[in-house]
Amino acid sequence: MCEVVEVQLEWKYTPDNYIEEPIQINDKGFDLSIYNGVATAKIEPLFHSENPDIKKYLTNLIENRFLTVQVMSHKVFTLCRPSRSDLTKDGGKNVFVECEPARITITGMPCDIIIQDKDGKIVSSTKHERLDKLKWIAEKLDKYRAIDNTLDHIFKSYQMAVKDSGNVSRQLLCPI
Repeated sequence: MCEVVEVQLEWKYTPDNYIEEPIQINDKGFDLSIYNGVATAKIEPLFHSENPDIKKYLTNLIENRFLTVQVMSHKVFTLCRPSRSDLTKDGGKNVFVECEPARITITGMPCDIIIQDKDGKIVSSTKHERLDKLKWIAEKLDKYRAIDNTLDHIFKSYQMAVKDSGNVSRQLLCPI
């Protein structure tokens, strides 16, 4: 068997446009990118073998970004379990697949407002403000969700409420 040079984990999510801008997370031993319906982690083989919980950790990083978007948009998302591919030194690829049932979801796009001064310089952009908030919240979730069960339960409960909107009064929810 040929030497593995990279382990790749790939998650599919819907809706494809749930994340508005590409997200890149580079850390020791892995690079994670999230955009356009796919989250891909490129992991160093030794790091992968030394960190048996890396799949769970990366799933939580991705899920934190989605939970943050959910709080702002009140939209349901689905995140499938990751598939795994090992890239080998000879150019080959060993593929491990976990299948899930297919789902179809149709959602609308958010409307953004850009305010410019008389010279065309952007003074305010609702999209950039929203993305800055999403990034800030996701970073806080990265830091605290794993150590604060209450915070984890709040976001999981909110996720359940969004999935079952008949059991939540949206008037009581305050936008961030």
